[in-house]
Amino acid sequence: MNKAFKFKNWNTGGKHYVLNATSHNKWVGFQKSVIEKLKKKFGDDFYLVIWTDRQKDNDFFNIPFKKLNIYSSMNTRRLVSLKTDGLQLLKMGNS
Repeated sequence: MNKAFKFKNWNTGGKHYVLNATSHNKWVGFQKSVIEKLKKKFGDDFYLVIWTDRQKDNDFFNIPFKKLNIYSSMNTRRLVSLKTDGLQLLKMGNS
């Protein structure tokens, strides 16, 4: 069983945003509203967890949000996507 399931997810009061990269190219997108809820509750001290294979114990990334430095302010809107093989970031737009 994948160890990513041991992290307490944000919707149950935890400080992890756990997502399954199910697309054929292993991309995953994070909702801005969830990131903002986590930032309000924990500041930058929370984690983005991405997993792909339910049966592989260590098939996940546990990424400290503060290491990403992708939100410079709460007034900045960006599309954030992470690709699980190589952790490529896609950032688009400002408002």
